[in-house]
Amino acid sequence: MRTHTRGAPSVFFIHVACFALICSTDNNPSTAVPFVNANYDNYPMVYFSRREIQDLRYKAGTTHQHIAARLVEAVQIMLSNSLEYLPPWNPKDFSARWNEIYGNNLGALAMYCILYPDNMEAINMAKDYMERMAAQPSW
Repeated sequence: MRTHTRGAPSVFFIHVACFALICSTDNNPSTAVPFVNANYDNYPMVYFSRREIQDLRYKAGTTHQHIAARLVEAVQIMLSNSLEYLPPWNPKDFSARWNEIYGNNLGALAMYCILYPDNMEAINMAKDYMERMAAQPSW
């Protein structure tokens, strides 16, 4: 019997500690992580709230116009030759060139889609991009 109860006190105290932590947490939704259980600003799950996206779009046309112009230029180049900039379906081809091409372009494409949501060609390229990424065994 002695060997079966040897770990019981430590397991008991671990359960008591976990129970105490659970009971002491505040269930106030205003302090929750913003994207948990779809508790966010009624906007798709991006890193920015609706208000922040409106501010980004405003700045893209005013104070940060030079940055927006570079994004527009980069995405226009990607759209002109999309097969060159989309990740390949083959995992071996993908892993060899990931950081060189595909990793650097995803951020620019994503930010462009946030700033210019009416450009369906860019949105469709981003969707195709993510489908190809999801097809990779590890990324």
